[in-house]
Amino acid sequence: MIELPEARTIARDLRETIVGKTIVSVGGNFTDHKFTFYGGDPDEFDGLLSGKQVTGAIGRSFYIEVEIEDQILLFRDGAAIRYFAAGQKRPDKSKLLLEFDDGSFLNVTTLMYCFIGVMARDAVIDNMYYALDVNGIGACDARFTLEYFQSLINDATLKLSTKAFIATEQRIPGIGNGVTQDILFNAGLHPKRKMSTLSADQVEGFYDAVVSTIQQMIELGGRDTERTIFGTPGGYQTILSSKTYRKQGCPNCRSEIVKQQYLGGSVYFCPNCQPLSE
Repeated sequence: MIELPEARTIARDLRETIVGKTIVSVGGNFTDHKFTFYGGDPDEFDGLLSGKQVTGAIGRSFYIEVEIEDQILLFRDGAAIRYFAAGQKRPDKSKLLLEFDDGSFLNVTTLMYCFIGVMARDAVIDNMYYALDVNGIGACDARFTLEYFQSLINDATLKLSTKAFIATEQRIPGIGNGVTQDILFNAGLHPKRKMSTLSADQVEGFYDAVVSTIQQMIELGGRDTERTIFGTPGGYQTILSSKTYRKQGCPNCRSEIVKQQYLGGSVYFCPNCQPLSE
């Protein structure tokens, strides 16, 4: 699923591969909408985008924006975006297929569920989630300071667990269940631990872990649990994920990693290094 590291990585790769190219056709299997949600009528995408040049790509927090002259093509969630050079075989499945004037193409399929949308560049933002993504203060924002992080802790959020605090309500846009695992490990915090139990030093350590973990994930090209537009895994090797918890113990103490279902997704943690209470 696209979270902040993937949004930044994919947008960077799109800038390097498709900016300057002209779209000659837009297709895809739009009739099968299962788990694929479209913004706008996909049957109109060809008329809106064909004949226009790709002018930019922006990685926000959860969203990826491809600027196509007067239009914006949006992706979110489990949109599997893949770039193919001219002459490569077309995939059998497609939820969106952009063909360019040099014979290359961009194909999008769905992993679990995804959002694909097209809107005018001067359109008024009428989607709550997109507005939060555009206007929110994420971990890469210069405004995301320790003081700002501390300001998010109040009477309501003190009742939350550490996972709920950073991974719900888009308090910190771009952080979902996936990147939360390594953030909490690096902070030494159990995902179910209440925010009210954290000391001032632990809150500061929590903030530092958010910033440093996200920065490393971006610098290394996204997580290895996700794929780039070229179909290769990201360069950041996850500490706690489905790829690691059965294969190796905790990298610090070698204890067995625990997997549990919590708040709508799996959480991984080391019960020794991330105690529920102190």
